[in-house]
Amino acid sequence: MKRRAYTIISLLFLVFTRTSLLAQNPGQLDPSFNTTAGANDVINVMAVQPDGKILIGGQFDEYNGKVRRGIARINPDGSLDDSFNPGTGTAYVNAISLKTDGKLIIAGGFTFYNNVQRGRIARINSNGSLDLTFNTGKGADGNIDAMAMQPDGKLVIGGLFFEYDGKPVNRLARINANGSFDAGFIPATKADWIPCLALQPDGKVLVAEGFRTLDGGPRIRVARYNANGSLDTGFKLGIGAEDATSNISSIAVQPDGKILLAGRFNRNAYNDMPCNHMVRLNTDGTVDLTFNVREGAGGEITKILLQPDGKILVAGNFLEFNETEFNRIVRLHPDGSIDSSFQPGNASNDVYSSFIIYNLAFQSDGKLLISGTFKQYNGIPCNRITRLFCK
Repeated sequence: MKRRAYTIISLLFLVFTRTSLLAQNPGQLDPSFNTTAGANDVINVMAVQPDGKILIGGQFDEYNGKVRRGIARINPDGSLDDSFNPGTGTAYVNAISLKTDGKLIIAGGFTFYNNVQRGRIARINSNGSLDLTFNTGKGADGNIDAMAMQPDGKLVIGGLFFEYDGKPVNRLARINANGSFDAGFIPATKADWIPCLALQPDGKVLVAEGFRTLDGGPRIRVARYNANGSLDTGFKLGIGAEDATSNISSIAVQPDGKILLAGRFNRNAYNDMPCNHMVRLNTDGTVDLTFNVREGAGGEITKILLQPDGKILVAGNFLEFNETEFNRIVRLHPDGSIDSSFQPGNASNDVYSSFIIYNLAFQSDGKLLISGTFKQYNGIPCNRITRLFCK
């Protein structure tokens, strides 16, 4: 009887161990991240604090059944952090930048924060209250869709605005650490829209410039500006992505200086080179022909995230990559080929839905946070945010 009991216990332990190991395969859901009800609408952006807490921004009104409008902070296990109280909050947060003092900058399409008027950008204290010392004046007169913080605390912003605090700008501006307009950065962009941007380590600014009606049709190009706002003429602009639905949604700069672009190229071309929703540029802006994603994504890519080992996570609204089924998320090797060790299964929702993964972020333990419009992952309910094993 004792031997039989010991055998049963041993088998149960073996099954549990094997199940645990299988559950931790890259791309699989982490069941310890418990968001219960999650967010009731889109999560556009995430930022992980040094203490592991996670800031989320978007178009939601609730998180885990509690009122949180546009901005919330959650604990590392997915539960709501009640110590961060934004009051009545805001609406439509597109970007979050963390400061070293624990404060954060948010930007998007909002005009109020906790009933105080703010022009699409605000600084928030670590407890969720509005920092009134961040003086943006009138702020931006249109949506801010992209934002990046320089090492000196200045912020580069892009979007759909024509003015910042009454100063004429065209979709791209830089503001000082105190929120005021930086008159030392006046780029001569002619863009109709700037959907995304990225900072290089040398201080130069990479910008996706959208022209809605240029030469008879839409066009997206990537330009690079020097730290003073002048155009970097050594960066070969080319014609960019051109199509009726063209869009560049994400820019990532590799440690070697090469530049990854992703978005919606719609099986067309970038600078007359065949590429499908994703391309890599050399440091001078020319297409890197060594990066071969072959057929690429079967739909729009909304986010690319670099791993420390050089692998590339890609997410969006596609159902296949290189003619292999990958439902909205895939991992690539540095050369563009698929990393088959990352197996997300059916990922977010069913293959007929239009649900999208909008954002990716790493935690300090290497686990991967994903957010967007989805309501489940591999058939398991998880409203708009969840966590995956990723090593």
